[in-house]
Amino acid sequence: MGKFFKFIFKAIGVLILVGIVAIIGVAIFSGIKNSQDKKSLKNAGYVQSCVVGSYELNARIYGKTENAKHVILAMSDLGVMDTTVTFEKCLSMLDQEETEIVILDRAGYGLSNDTGSSRSIETIVEEYRTAIDSLNVEGPYILMASGVSGLYATAWANLYPDDLEAIIYLDSTIPTEDGTLEEYDEDVDWTDFVKTTMLKWGWNRFFYKSLAKDTSYNFSEESRYIRLINTIRTTSYALLNETKQLQKNAQYAYDCTDGAMAALPKLYINASYSFTDVEEVRDYWQYVNQVTGETVYDLSNETTFQKNAEEFIEECQEKNEKYVQPYLERIGNVKEEDIPGDSLIYEYAPEAVAAKIYQFVMALK
Repeated sequence: MGKFFKFIFKAIGVLILVGIVAIIGVAIFSGIKNSQDKKSLKNAGYVQSCVVGSYELNARIYGKTENAKHVILAMSDLGVMDTTVTFEKCLSMLDQEETEIVILDRAGYGLSNDTGSSRSIETIVEEYRTAIDSLNVEGPYILMASGVSGLYATAWANLYPDDLEAIIYLDSTIPTEDGTLEEYDEDVDWTDFVKTTMLKWGWNRFFYKSLAKDTSYNFSEESRYIRLINTIRTTSYALLNETKQLQKNAQYAYDCTDGAMAALPKLYINASYSFTDVEEVRDYWQYVNQVTGETVYDLSNETTFQKNAEEFIEECQEKNEKYVQPYLERIGNVKEEDIPGDSLIYEYAPEAVAAKIYQFVMALK
């Protein structure tokens, strides 16, 4: 019996040793690959670091000229890691002689450092302000906020209205007194932190296909850089903490909408709740199926599709009337443009979005 237990203990010891070696090996391999990938991204112009306290954020700046009359600061939606690449197709269509573009990854996004600190709305706003100051980009700024970052843009405008020239909301999250309109998953527990720790130790390269999107068909020339960013970073501690504080941040932003930000010119591109035609739904559902590589929406049966599309349109119109329109009236001084899609509308319809942004920006005094 003693020999048996000795054998078991030795076997367990060997397994533990193998596990430790595997963890260290994967971490070293991932570290080497991440360094190589970051070098490729830097050579392609997607890396420009700036210091924010004890960590660094990453930015992409282009269109900077002496004649630039406007500065657009682009802010990503919750969990979208690759905006330094995917924003570019839309924003590059603007007049870069008159408009400077800054795409800034907040902590835990893209190539920015991660942090375990608070992700309160005030912290995030201060982080953006410190970063853009560190980049020596002078304001006032036009904030272009996708999805959840619309909450941060609203808070920024309320706290520091003199920093800003205008706000462009790209299908931004609608805050209400009870929280947000969209059903974001705020149920973050210890398993999410364990998974994030594993990914930070290099296992992201094995789980990339199931955790990160691939929009290469839409940006063929940049597809490699999209993959590189999403392989390096699929999630982070900052993202988990941001998700946990989403409800509180949304309530904070709602309370800001009747403050000093009311006078700022605003453009709201309504995508998620602007569908009015069955063919608009068909095009969008085909896009979603293609971008995910899955049959998220079944388009095989025309009769079933027509029924589902009509129900979808009815739901969109109800939410538009119940949530979007009252919110736009609340924030005031806003021009609404309808382009059916979602908060990543700058990927789905870059030409249409760029045209609306250009018209809005050129109309500013």
